Amino acid sequence: MTYLDESRVINDTIYDKINQYFEKENEFPNRYNRVDFFNNNKDYFYQTEDTSYSIKSREINNKIEILHTKTGAISESFEKFIKPMKFNYQKDIHVLDICGGIGYNSTAMIHDFIEHSSPNTKLVIDCVEISKATLAAGLLVPSPISAHDIMKHAIENSLIYESYILNPKEKTPIPKNIEINIYIEDARCTIKQLPNNYYDAIFLDPFSQTMSPELFSFEFIKEFRRVIKQDGLIATYTSSSPVRSAFIKNGFHVGLGPIYGRKQGGTLASPSSFMLTESIPKDDEIKIALSDVGIPFHDPNLNGSTQEVTENRQKSRHKERHHTLISSAVKTTTYLGKEPKDSALKRRMERNLAKIGIPGLKSKEAFYLIEPEKQYNLKYLDNNNSRTRILEMHNRLNKILKMNNNQLNAYKCMKCGFNWPKNSNMGYKCPQCGSIHINKIIDKKHRKNRPITGNPNKDYRHHHRLYNNDDFGAHIHHKKHKHHHNHLWLYNIDNFGQGLNHWSNHGHKHFHDYDRHKNHHNHHN
Repeated sequence: MTYLDESRVINDTIYDKINQYFEKENEFPNRYNRVDFFNNNKDYFYQTEDTSYSIKSREINNKIEILHTKTGAISESFEKFIKPMKFNYQKDIHVLDICGGIGYNSTAMIHDFIEHSSPNTKLVIDCVEISKATLAAGLLVPSPISAHDIMKHAIENSLIYESYILNPKEKTPIPKNIEINIYIEDARCTIKQLPNNYYDAIFLDPFSQTMSPELFSFEFIKEFRRVIKQDGLIATYTSSSPVRSAFIKNGFHVGLGPIYGRKQGGTLASPSSFMLTESIPKDDEIKIALSDVGIPFHDPNLNGSTQEVTENRQKSRHKERHHTLISSAVKTTTYLGKEPKDSALKRRMERNLAKIGIPGLKSKEAFYLIEPEKQYNLKYLDNNNSRTRILEMHNRLNKILKMNNNQLNAYKCMKCGFNWPKNSNMGYKCPQCGSIHINKIIDKKHRKNRPITGNPNKDYRHHHRLYNNDDFGAHIHHKKHKHHHNHLWLYNIDNFGQGLNHWSNHGHKHFHDYDRHKNHHNHHN
């Protein structure tokens, strides 16, 4: 299967019928009529509530959908891709329309430009659509507004250039101050050739991230950062976490797009925070920052197949889950700092947290992670917005992981292999399998494993012991004491050795006796 076949979304039957129709029209231009073709094949199209027509998709997950929302195909283009924009119609405007389909997004742009611009300004639309038959479907549907006739003329010109159509039939002229360039190819090839810092707006409108994850990948969005202006704006219908994450990791701010025909709003993205007005929901910010659901799609060479891009993300999620990110299973991150009513659900969540070294949903570590959300503001502010909060929560998770990785004491279950930090409140019992007899203390720095014996002299006579101070996340202070066994014992600065940052020699033998050690120290002072 070629990438063209893989990326096609319209119904198989109508796809073939459209291709066959234009072959016949090319051969007998006077005998075949586009209006008649549409009327004879209406079952493959769908009239939405605003009377504009969409086209049915091929079967996806045992279900046939349509390319636009049932609420209104042309209305969706205005609501999601035109109204959120902040165009200055006193200047020339450049727009990139990715996955142009039957031309409605560009049509809405043309309509808005004609209504608001002056004769001296110019509109340039670069429209990308890989499927000739999908573009040709735009010639067959009735025009919902007059601007669609202008778009039809541009579509026909591009299909004539490709020799898909031989006999022009569209009569509506394209205004002199509107330039429409249509690229019939893979958008990933097109974007590499586009100029830097050129576009005021990008319409990102693939059918779905399931069907076209390669057009939502980190590397593809990285190209957006190159071609868009600093005050440009990107609009897409999706609220997907990996897509929003890809924007943030490429230096974009992300905000909530309009809600139209769906339960959730789409996504707006811009290099500049002042171009956005509304933050994405709080729970979405936490998911993106802390869980594996926020791992973006990757397409390193911008030429991977849909299956390759999907499988790459699945592998990345499996690799990073429980290691650098919290598992997204049972919406664990959504309940940080909360108390679920379902006790079984709570246990599952806390097992997910334990695997990454967080003691519980209401532990001080959990509250530390989500603390930036106390500053949550629906209004998109320059120094307090979805991007700043997501990055801060992600940095805090990395700090916790770094502290746990540097932990000189940890427990490891020899039955299931699970390990967890010594300074947690889980004790000796394995939170994964419940084993209580076969745990070991691990000195990670020197990679030494010592079995628990119950004898303090043997259990605690290891090279380093670390006690964190009470201020979680602050700089860790410690006090080192050298005794006759040449082992080190690190005490909490709040409890012992406060203010001293040097070695002290002690000749006593009962170093494991804290009270005796403390009295001995006070006597010397």
